[in-house]
Amino acid sequence: MQLKNIIFILFFIFAVWLFVWSCRNLYKYMMIAGKKDDRFDRIGERLKKVWTIAFGQTKLLRDPSAGTLHFLIFWGFVLFLFVVIETIIQGFYSPFSLDFTGPFYLFITFIQDILGILVIASCLYALYRRFIKHIKRLEVDIIGKLDATVILVLIILVVICMFGENISSLAKHNFIQGNYEFRPVSLYLSHLLYGNNTENAATFYEIFWWSHIVFVFGFLNYL
Repeated sequence: MQLKNIIFILFFIFAVWLFVWSCRNLYKYMMIAGKKDDRFDRIGERLKKVWTIAFGQTKLLRDPSAGTLHFLIFWGFVLFLFVVIETIIQGFYSPFSLDFTGPFYLFITFIQDILGILVIASCLYALYRRFIKHIKRLEVDIIGKLDATVILVLIILVVICMFGENISSLAKHNFIQGNYEFRPVSLYLSHLLYGNNTENAATFYEIFWWSHIVFVFGFLNYL
């Protein structure tokens, strides 16, 4: 086991402990005045609403502009979960990769590469709508604005770090993708940013890998 893995495990334990502790406190706070509710009745109706409202984002899509932003960010993060899982497991065992899933990995890497750009663009546009265009219903108090800004900026940073990992990894391996890996955006940016000088790619990969981990767990606890 490398020093990197030991440091990661300690950080992982702390981050998960902090998350569980926060959830426990929130649960105790809600139970002071909250009442128990049956969440297992009307299973079919509930599952339908999960699919249409949560996954389909039908309520938000009533506003095409805002709805599209939320749809892209939501589904981007659903698919980014595979990156997060892969990165976390690498913290325990550095050589790990999901490429053993074959064609599924090819599909996931391609979709993540495209959605990564769309998610960053969506977050930037969301900030534009809130702070430059001044959409009336988005005009909230300073705490609400700060909260929205932190969340959007954290999303952007998580995606940038994901790209940084991929771009540096490709440069580290002489721009050669795996058998079941297809990252056209990352490959283009890797050539653009590293060119013929890839000697620092391994160092930058570690920087982006750790940044990705810190932002993901920081985001988890912030939310």
